[in-house]
Amino acid sequence: ILEEQETGGINLLNNSQDKLTLTLDDVLKLSGDDKQIKITGDEFDSVAFKDTKDSNGISQSLSKTAGEGVDKTFDVYTNSGDPTVQVKVEQPIDGITS
Repeated sequence: ILEEQETGGINLLNNSQDKLTLTLDDVLKLSGDDKQIKITGDEFDSVAFKDTKDSNGISQSLSKTAGEGVDKTFDVYTNSGDPTVQVKVEQPIDGITS
């Protein structure tokens, strides 16, 4: 799935079950200069965050908040080590794990 995506977003909308696993390195590679990505999808999809260690081997965590404004249909996951690193997951997506 990741190989097919453009910088800044991941589209899982296809009416079938997609299981996406992201590492911190994946997020940084896909996010571009703003360090943010948006994942769109539906209730059949799931997202897992794995290996959330920074380049120094220090564990990072992601905290979830509800999106606001243009992001109101997304849950926003913010990195503990660098709060500018964010993953925005569309709310119909079920099964978010970290």
